[in-house]
Formats: sequence, C-alpha cells, structure tokens
Amino acid sequence: MSRSEVLRLFPGLETRGLTGAAIFADGQMYNPPRLVLAAVKSAESRGAVVANHVEAVGLIREGSRVTGVEVRDNIDGGTFAISGSVVLNAAGPYGEGLIRRTLGLRLQPPGNYSRDACFVVRGHLLHPSLTIAVQGQTGDPDAIVSRGNRHLFVAPWRQYSLVGTWHKVCSPEEELSVSEQELNRFVAEVNAGYPDLNLSVDDISMYNCGFVPFGENREGAKDLRYGHRSRLVDHSRDGLENLISLVGVRFTTGRREAERAVALAFHKLGKRPPPGKTSSTPMWGGDIENWSTFKASLESESTVRLHEDVWSALAHNYGTEAGQVLETIAADPALAHRIGDTDCIRAQVLYAVREEMATSLSDVVFRRTDLATGGHPGPEALEACAEMVSEELELDGAEQSRQMAEVERRFGP
Repeated sequence: MSRSEVLRLFPGLETRGLTGAAIFADGQMYNPPRLVLAAVKSAESRGAVVANHVEAVGLIREGSRVTGVEVRDNIDGGTFAISGSVVLNAAGPYGEGLIRRTLGLRLQPPGNYSRDACFVVRGHLLHPSLTIAVQGQTGDPDAIVSRGNRHLFVAPWRQYSLVGTWHKVCSPEEELSVSEQELNRFVAEVNAGYPDLNLSVDDISMYNCGFVPFGENREGAKDLRYGHRSRLVDHSRDGLENLISLVGVRFTTGRREAERAVALAFHKLGKRPPPGKTSSTPMWGGDIENWSTFKASLESESTVRLHEDVWSALAHNYGTEAGQVLETIAADPALAHRIGDTDCIRAQVLYAVREEMATSLSDVVFRRTDLATGGHPGPEALEACAEMVSEELELDGAEQSRQMAEVERRFGP
C-alpha cells in the first residue's frame, strides 16, 4: 500500500519516515466466551460429562498416583471427589498453584505469567474493517526483528473498537483487575501513538484481562520479554505416573496442545491414541461452508421477523444451532423482542438458562449472550434481563438485586 493510500485511510498517522504499509489477513473471534461454550458442547456431544460452576480445589494422591480431584460446587458450596485413571490439570495459569498447594510440587522451571489487558470503545475509532498497529512506548529485548518499540493495536470488533494489548508481570494468585490509574496510562500511551484518537478514560466501555504465560523478566522491567510458550508437563518425573499438566497460551494453538495432551493420556493408559479429528470436525454450530449463504438461509427459512442486526448476531453466536433459539419463540412471540437497544432478543436469555447451564445474571450477560460483552447494555436492558433470569431461576428480589450489583461492578475500574 502506498504512502498516500495509507494516509488517506489513516490521516492521523505520523508522516515522518512513512513510506507505505502492508496488509495481511487474520482471524477474529466474534464472542470468545461462546467459542469456549462451543468447545464444551462439542465435547459433551461426544460423551464428555460437563459440570458448570464446579471448581477444582485439590488433587487426591495415593502413593505414587493421583486418583482424582476434589471439587467444590460454587452454587451450593458443597464439595465432592471425582475419580480418574489419568488426571489432566488443564487449569491454565492457575494449574501451577493447584499442584503446589495440594501436592507440594513446583513446575521446573517455574512459570512466568503476565496479566494481559485491553479495553473496548464504542464505535469504530479509525476504520470499519482494518486494524492498525501504532507504536507503543516499550520494546521486547528478545525480538529477533525489531523496528523499535512494540505495537498497540486498534481493531474494529463488532460495533466497537478493541485497543491493546498491555502486559504486566504478576502471579495468577493476585487479583485479576485493572486499576483506573492503569487505564489512564493505557489511554495516554495509545494517544501518543496516534494523537488524533484523543481518547479519554470516559470513552472506555469496558476492559478485559487475563493471565497468560510470559517470558522471564526482572522485577520492575520496562521493556518486557514476551516469550509466550505453552507447556505440557508429564509429572512422571515427579514420581506421579498418571498426572499431566497443560498450560496453554492462546486459542490459535489450543487444538494442537489438546491433541498432544490427549495423546499423552492415552499412552499413560497403555493405549494407542486414535488419529486426531479436530482439524476436520466442525465445532458445535460451526458446520458452515459459506457464511453469507448460511446467514441468508437462516433468515429466509424462518417465519420469525427480526432486525438485520439481530439475524447477524444470532448467526455469529449460535451458528447452525440458531434454530434452537428461534424455536422458543413459537410458544411466545414476545421472545422475539430485542432487549433494550441491543442485538440480543429475549429468547436468548431463556435459552441460556434452560439449555446452556446459565445459573446467574452474570452467566447470561457475559458468558452466554453478547448483551454485555462490549459494554454496559443500559439500565433498562439489564433490569429486563435480570427479571427474566430471576423468574426462570425463581430468585427472590434480594438475590436479583445482588446479582445486578455484581454485574454493575464489572464495569468499574
């Protein structure tokens, strides 16, 4: 792309030294929590037993074997044990703490972790389909090819813009949050890279963050070594023949890491692992050959009349299973109504509770629908959703208020 074309698309770029740009294609997740749910549903459809809100709190050891996992039901607070011939510790960055607390084991070398964070702004800040990388104020000393400081990305995402990513070396045992002071620093850094953005903290509709494996860094370092690597650990070296730990890095490598972990589990059972099929098996709702054709047929073959934006959201969130959501409207046409000004319809809320193991308002708005995945949906929309969830789960007024307050806290720094 020529220099003049770049400046036509992004007129606020620094012009000194600018000679042009290159464009490459990349994938983007429409709704990451629903992609996780699609993986869970895919596993369940093939025989996995799925339990929601069940937390692994300990590993049960008998001599040189780990015979199971002690878990807590975070709905009623009860605890119980799950037995297994092989135990795969796939708790990600939290897995290292789990084996240390319950077995006294430490990964060698110990893991290094970062809290990666980005923030969301309503609307497309720069371009509706192109992401731009702007210069940040820190660099990666381990980069093989470097042209200065690392990049921050401003990416269009649905009707929003994603801005990030920022890294902070820390322990997964620390609180997972982003302070208002940090958000101010993030905004200042991206404004320095593209001054015409002129963003303020008030423009942020929400932030997202999570722990990921990271490179080795000294405390207080400014230029961080990123060094993201997944780790698959066979604990036979620790004297435990049937325990495996997997610390993954990202969705793009998740399928490969899962195949490696499952193959190791088969070997520990004395069996030959079957050929992996995930490279050719569509995930739940994902058996779509042509996106445009699928979306058009979903709308034309339904008797339900919905706004174009709602059809698009249903297709993205549920894929080929969107018809299951629409079936609930047959019994109650009012379920086709949108919730507030969002692209979420009332049928999705009931479907989340009845068919997708949603047990709270937070489950519904953050992890089953896209009602609040990009920002606050508005007081009226949140209250309408809360009333539906409360009626379906038979919650009293006090519990409904508590759950609404829990959701509201998510939008504060």
